[in-house]
Amino acid sequence: MSILGLDASTVCIGWALLSDSGDYIDCGYIDLSKEKNIYRKLDIFEKFIDERLVGLKDLKISMEAPLMMFRTRSSMAQVIAKLQEVNAMYRALLYKKLGAETTLINPMTGRRLVGLNIPRKENTK
Repeated sequence: MSILGLDASTVCIGWALLSDSGDYIDCGYIDLSKEKNIYRKLDIFEKFIDERLVGLKDLKISMEAPLMMFRTRSSMAQVIAKLQEVNAMYRALLYKKLGAETTLINPMTGRRLVGLNIPRKENTK
């Protein structure tokens, strides 16, 4: 079994592939910044799936959950709605191509699980 972790947005999709024991296999990112059409962004992601993931057995997929709440000086409703939309499109495509459901994980939980600690008031990107 392999584990695929995804941090997906409209501009970039970060990905990491680990063995079932958590050992590093590969990682990278898909730059979507130059493409403005949301459906062409999906085509780019599909090409990545076809080239890198099709054929992997027993793949477990986790993706950073999209923004779920408002906070002072945080993302606007329009941004949150767009992230929800693309996140659902990416997950549907993963299911269609790989037959694997995607587990959503809270970013704070994900960072804690891998031992990543970002000091307060520092850029989390």
